[in-house]
Amino acid sequence: MKCCGIEPLGAVSYLVPATDAKGLATICSGFSTKKLGLTAEVADAGIEAAAKKMKATARKSRVTFCYLLAEAIDTLNKLY
Repeated sequence: MKCCGIEPLGAVSYLVPATDAKGLATICSGFSTKKLGLTAEVADAGIEAAAKKMKATARKSRVTFCYLLAEAIDTLNKLY
């Protein structure tokens, strides 16, 4: 079975700290550049779009956040 690359490893890693610059940088350098192959500028735009969509959600799921990031920059095909 092929994995989409979004795997929370524990209770803390399950959530995205959307207001924490370090947490968002981890997503940017980890998921968006390694898995999706994005430049930092494109990754930042996708992260901003995902954060905006999930603004009303207090506890942001990392899997949902990464899915919305990939959707925002039209790279969902790289998740399969």
